[in-house]
Formats: sequence, C-alpha cells, structure tokens
Amino acid sequence: MAILQSSDPIIIIGAGMAGLAAAERLRASGFHPLVLEASDGIGGRVRSDRANGVVELGAEFIHGARAATWEVLKRANLKTRPYEVDDATPRRFSYGGALQPVDWALANQIEAYVARGEQYAGPDISLTEWFEQIAPAR
Repeated sequence: MAILQSSDPIIIIGAGMAGLAAAERLRASGFHPLVLEASDGIGGRVRSDRANGVVELGAEFIHGARAATWEVLKRANLKTRPYEVDDATPRRFSYGGALQPVDWALANQIEAYVARGEQYAGPDISLTEWFEQIAPAR
C-alpha cells in the first residue's frame, strides 16, 4: 500500500458538506486538495430558491448541539440563526413540484420530536435507532 505524500495531487469531486469537510481535514494534514464543483455555488444541497419567497431545497438545519457541523462552521467563521417555529411562521412544502399547505398538527408533532432529540445525551446512534427507542413499532 502506497502512502500519500503532501505533494501528491488530490482531487475532491463536489463542494457539498462532505467534500468541504474532506478538504479541510486534508489541508490540516498538510495536503493541498483541489475541490471541483459542477454547480455555480458551494454547499451541495444547502441552498435556497428565492424566486417566490424562500424555499429551502435541501439541507437547511443543524440538528442538535453535538452535531459535527458546528465545529466546521466555527472554523470557517460562518454564522447561523435560530429557526423559531410558531403558527405565524410562513412556511411552504413542495410535493410533486407544487407548493402544499402546512399540516400544522403534523408540523407540531415533528417539532416535539426534534425538541426531544435535542435533549438526547446518549451514545451516537442512527436516527432510525433513536426513533425505535422513542416510538417502538407496534
């Protein structure tokens, strides 16, 4: 097995969160990776469509205080803002290419699960495992 040297060329395909995190780790180890991105911006699925208000098209939230994303944002000196949920918050959901009305009962139930997840202090587990703990299949 060959060991990479810091002068070896490294190309990372995609400037989404995974590609950017990989580039950051490689740079911290003395490498100089080239990051290639096919779209006109970085961030991968993290982007907004502002044509008719703001519609989030992909990853938009950082879930939990222990998310690794916080360290990446801190090192990049990027800012975030809290997302407060209430019945007055205008939100839209797209399904089948059309904007749909908000099902507030479901939205509130999801927010209750999110709040519960933010309090979780156990070992790192998958979302599926966590849901099995809080809402076992009947």
